[in-house]
Order: sequence, then C-alpha cells, then structure tokens
Amino acid sequence: MDVETFDLNKFEVNNSFYEEMDLLITIKSFDLQSIRNRYIKSVKTTANNTVGSVEKRDSHLGGLALLKIRNGAIISENIITKTKEPRGVDIDGNRWAFSSENVIFVIEDDIKYKVENDWFSYIHTVKFSPFNADCILISSSGLDIIFEINFKTNQVIREWCAWENGFSLSYYKEDGTELFLTRNESIAEKYKAENKKYLLIKDAKTDFLPTAKRAAFINSIAYHPRDKNKCLATFFHEGSVREIDFETGESTILHQGMQSPHGGMFVGETLIVTNTRGGEVIKKSKEKTKVFSFKNLEGKPDYLSEKEWIQNSILTKDKVIAIDSNRNQFVIIDENKKQVSKVDYNLSWAVQDIMILENETVLKSIENYA
Repeated sequence: MDVETFDLNKFEVNNSFYEEMDLLITIKSFDLQSIRNRYIKSVKTTANNTVGSVEKRDSHLGGLALLKIRNGAIISENIITKTKEPRGVDIDGNRWAFSSENVIFVIEDDIKYKVENDWFSYIHTVKFSPFNADCILISSSGLDIIFEINFKTNQVIREWCAWENGFSLSYYKEDGTELFLTRNESIAEKYKAENKKYLLIKDAKTDFLPTAKRAAFINSIAYHPRDKNKCLATFFHEGSVREIDFETGESTILHQGMQSPHGGMFVGETLIVTNTRGGEVIKKSKEKTKVFSFKNLEGKPDYLSEKEWIQNSILTKDKVIAIDSNRNQFVIIDENKKQVSKVDYNLSWAVQDIMILENETVLKSIENYA
C-alpha cells in the first residue's frame, strides 16, 4: 500500500483556515507533571518494553471543560464539572456521555443516567451505538474488557474479554516473567496444573491491574459503522487497531506497528488512529495511508526532547484535530492546504479526549450541567 508521510513542521502556520469552534474536552488530571514523571519512570523500569504504571496509585482529580477556539487561541474556557479521572466522552444528537474512572454518566433530555458494573475499571472510552439508541460501548481498560450496555436499564447486552479471546499473557514488571490473567477459576486450575504463573481476578473492585501488567490494555473502542456485530479496539501494548467480531470472538488486525496507540475508528471508509509515542496521526484508506508526523515540531520541554505523546485525534470534515500532550497544544491540520494551527492550552492539564460541539441544544445541556 502507498504510504505518504507529511512533516507538520513543513506546513504553513495559519490560524485562520478554520471557523470559530466549540470543544468539549476531558481532562484526566489537573496535575500533568506528576503523570509525566510517572511515565518517564515506567519506561526505565518496566520489562519487555511495556509502558505504563507499574504500581497502584491514587486517582487524580480531573474534569470536563468547554472551550471556544478562534484564530489559534482559546478565547473562553469553562470547567463544567470536576470528577475522578474522566477520559471518554461522546456526543450523539442532543445527548452526551462521559466516563469518570469506573462510572459512566449519560445525559439525555435532561435525564441523567448512571451506569455501573463491578467489572468497570479505568474506563477510557464511551461510545453511543449507531444501531440501538439505548446502548453504549465501553472500554473497561483496567481489566481488558469491552462492554455493550443498555444505559437506561444497566443491562449488559454483550461483552468481550481479551483474556478469553487469545490475549491472556501479561508479564511481571521486575524480570519479564510470563503471567497469565484470568477471571475463570477452572482456567486458573489449568494454569496451575501446567505450572504456569497466573493471576486469578475474582473481585474486580480489589484485584487491581496496573497499566504495565494488563494483557491487552484496550484503551479505546468504536462501533463499526456498518456492522452492528463488530467494533474497533485499540490495543495499547500490542500497538495495533483490531476489528472484533462479537459473535465469534475473533479479532483481525487493521493496522499495527505503532507505539502506545489511541483512538482507532472509522470515519466513513477511512481508518484514523493516533500513534501516540510514535508522534503520528494516521489516516488509512483502501488506496493510501497518510501519516502526519509531529516529531520535528518545536515546543516541548527539554527533558522530553526525544519523546512524543499525541494523546488522541479526531477527524472532522477535511481537518484533523490532535491533542499534543508534550507540547500542551491542540494541533489543527488541513492536509489539502498544507496548513497547521497550534493552540496552546493550560500547562497543568492532562487532556484525554476531545469532541467538537455543533449542536446548540447539547451545548446548552453541557453548559447547564452540574
């Protein structure tokens, strides 16, 4: 397949190629520096090149914010709520949803639904179903499980656990020894009989898995836009985007070879995914793969000189908006005009996800949220 790479440092800097826009963002933490310090430490101490926390930590306080951007600058910002580690956010028509650590909140017609499950852990993504108005898709990233749930009844419609579909292998951080994960006692007995080291997760509320010990670390999911029985999942440790079939449990790689990716999804026929540590946003169609490289952009602190962390990105019309965590910027890209706009945001914010607000009704709902 033809691959074309664009060096964003060679794009013209222009802050007027897009109209004023309203953004809803999740801020995982208001203490970005502590996250950076922990990340740098984890890269040095984790076996098998697995990146992420190696021990349990206290939850961070974060929040949701409404931003208005015009001509390359944030002209207004409003923290609408503060909550524990919000990551995922989605908007569908007049309704919206967000995650807060191990809980999902859905707001529809001024009714607030709270979605909970014992197997929710460090939720990273929530997505409304395009096939069933009452359903949402959730990535329980801390336990490698994908759920589809009716948010009005809290009923689990279906689930997919990585450990039960070929992704049970983890590692001890100290020496890289293999560790098999399971929530099934009979499988645990099988591992024991085979003299394999294993970890049986019985109580999801107390049996904690740090990032580095998760087998797959599915940090983002999305419905397949044309098949209700499939979804897309981004595997952080494997460095891939996979298409998962709920009926068979099988998964197929759509794109691989990335470092700590996020946000794999289809927009029309185009796959978009963020190669987070690779410092790239990738757009993949049947004809061509386009790679937008951030590596030569200025603006990082010296101690992050060789490190990239593009947290996530979205594709809207003909523009890409990316969250550049190491430069504390939203980077807006117009590939046709070869132009880029870099919008600085608060240096203390660990921004996780982003949505463009184009519906006045949902904008008012978010503004009035308490």
